[in-house]
Amino acid sequence: VHHRGYQLQMQSKSSAREALRTYQAAMKLDETSVQALTGLIWCQLAEGDLNDAQQQLEFLNEIQSSVGKGSDLCYLSALLAEKRGKQLDEILPLLDESS
Repeated sequence: VHHRGYQLQMQSKSSAREALRTYQAAMKLDETSVQALTGLIWCQLAEGDLNDAQQQLEFLNEIQSSVGKGSDLCYLSALLAEKRGKQLDEILPLLDESS
């Protein structure tokens, strides 16, 4: 399911909506799937659904707290900050963490 979501995510905007539904279906099968959750957040950011993306990022942060912050989490956090109009001095540290 995750691979289908990723393929759709890489296509057009209408495919992003379909990818979002695919990732939501994957999350129903496994609520702790980091891949599905990451894909879901990507789609929410692409669709401009920033509040839901932020909630999902917080959940992803909780899931990954035991293993440390992953680069995807840092990058998605930076992307959300940019979409919310944050200043570069708030975004760059997040990007530094992702590398």
